[in-house]
Amino acid sequence: MLFVSFTFLFFLPLVLVGRWLLPGRAVRPFLLAASYAFYAVWGPWYALLLAGATLCAYLLGRGMGRWPAHRGALLGAGVAGALGTLGWFKYAGFLATQAWHLGRLLGVEAPQPALDIVLPVGISFYLFQLLSYLVDVKRGRAAEADPLRFALYVAFFPHLVAGPIVRADELLPQLHAPPPFDGQRFQRGVLRLLQGLLKKAVLADGLAAWVEPVFRDPAQASGLGLWTAVVGYAAQIYCDFSGYTDIALGAGQLLGFELPENFRYPYLALSPADFWRRWHLTLSRFLRDYLYIPLGGSRRGRARTDLNLLLTMLLGGLWHGAAWRFVLWGGYHGLLLVLHRAWRAAFPAGSRLDAWRGHGAYRALAGLLCFAAVTLGWVFFRARDLPTAFAVLGGLCSPAPHLETPAGLWKAWILLAVVALGHALGPGRVLERVSGWLPAPARGLLWALMLALLWLFASAAAPFIYFQF
Repeated sequence: MLFVSFTFLFFLPLVLVGRWLLPGRAVRPFLLAASYAFYAVWGPWYALLLAGATLCAYLLGRGMGRWPAHRGALLGAGVAGALGTLGWFKYAGFLATQAWHLGRLLGVEAPQPALDIVLPVGISFYLFQLLSYLVDVKRGRAAEADPLRFALYVAFFPHLVAGPIVRADELLPQLHAPPPFDGQRFQRGVLRLLQGLLKKAVLADGLAAWVEPVFRDPAQASGLGLWTAVVGYAAQIYCDFSGYTDIALGAGQLLGFELPENFRYPYLALSPADFWRRWHLTLSRFLRDYLYIPLGGSRRGRARTDLNLLLTMLLGGLWHGAAWRFVLWGGYHGLLLVLHRAWRAAFPAGSRLDAWRGHGAYRALAGLLCFAAVTLGWVFFRARDLPTAFAVLGGLCSPAPHLETPAGLWKAWILLAVVALGHALGPGRVLERVSGWLPAPARGLLWALMLALLWLFASAAAPFIYFQF
């Protein structure tokens, strides 16, 4: 079920009525049933797969609690099962195709494989969530005893399909005793949900109308059009994914629960490391805590640290999709992190350059360079294949780009200006503060205004970008 759909428009109010009118002991079963209904809209077998993965993780967690001496073996079984499931649905076709290409290079003739495997929506997110739970139990966290509570932790519909990736200690304690109604939290939830809908339906989908045709055939775009599409995609993917997160967090707050933040205005970052402290926070911390640190982190010297960064980002890129462009995108970000570490090592605290790091001009230049580096990397993420990505990058570097203004370009620039304004005002929480200061009738008018903007300026609905992962 899409968040931006009439189905969800009816689904969420019904769930809210049940959540707040049912007695406390019925809340968890009701929310679990609602979450599975939400997920089963894409296909009943999706829900069966989710239930099977949840049951396996629950039993393994309980087994680790009961037989501590066998925790390592049980964790290994859980990791193998989760990665095996993800590998089959997400990477089997890719690996079969690469093996076929390698065989042709070696002179082996065989029919090209044609595996038609449907990727279940959100499988990467809930399997990572289950893996984090099992690793935490192995490290000493008490396994959840109540299967109903554990199942709801995994399937809670606001975060199920595209995150945030919620750790057990962030949601399970709230599920032990569902919080009572809080008017302030409910109001924040309404505002957050409306903000997410505007980001998605007006900004992200509006930008997609310009970005899509340019990336489909970059040879037909002007130089100015290519630059606008590349910057436009950077804004589109941010508004699309952070818009989903806003809706998820808002829906969670309406139901009385707090989910972790996933974005902190990433295009204000001053370095590649700063960007990953602001972008997709729950995936970044997963990669840090369950991959980078177990690999050795930064504890084994500079060369090993650089290798760990590259491996972590390569695997992070591969997590996003079974294609070489995602691997290249991940490796590119790994290289940016390595180069940033080298820069910091060359000019450490106390050096002459360090004195300039707090200067406004230095920060502006650092922010511009970081944004440019991240934005160019998005080309590999967005293009349908590597030749298209290189065609887009080649067009950007054309010595004599056409400077005509194609139809629709002004709309893209206006939307980009709105995204930039949001980044400028967002850290000050201007919208939240204004909403908090307003009396109840005026706050209702603000919500009505946001709904009117959504109604007037929403573009044709497109699937959330991160649904494909």
